[in-house]
Amino acid sequence: MHWEEDEAGSSHDDEAELELPPSKSQRKREHHDVQRLVETLLELAPARLEAFDLPGDLRERMVAAGRMQRGALRREIRYLARRLADEGDVDAVRETLALITGESRAASARHHRLEHWRDRLIEEGDTALAELVAAGPEVDTQRVRQLVREIRREREAERPPRAFRALYRYLAEVVE
Repeated sequence: MHWEEDEAGSSHDDEAELELPPSKSQRKREHHDVQRLVETLLELAPARLEAFDLPGDLRERMVAAGRMQRGALRREIRYLARRLADEGDVDAVRETLALITGESRAASARHHRLEHWRDRLIEEGDTALAELVAAGPEVDTQRVRQLVREIRREREAERPPRAFRALYRYLAEVVE
């Protein structure tokens, strides 16, 4: 077959290749990605789904899907994925999910840092307290020492950990 070239030197077939629809494999990959997104959404608490801009009754169906048996759940996930891909803004849902999971990761990391400081203060005493003060926050060293002494007394007497919780709350106020 003879190729015709236009003035720019490119063939007409190159332009036709750019306009091809996605392959069947590509469509399947995209659909499976949306299914995994729906599965992730189903793992969230129903109250968290309020943050998403979902079309129609999709939110209610996702909440109801949490009570379904395995086979029915698989069918429902496929249905929800198809609806979300057809009617919803999948990219916006992904962005909202990223924000929500990012916030929870940040909160979890902060929680672990505070627990770490509390544990160090209990174990190491003034050494950890000096490092905490050097890290920058406005720490009432007298109060921290008092709470640490009370934690030790509570542990010896096997009482509820009130001072333990109070130290965590105080650190949450002053750290970061």
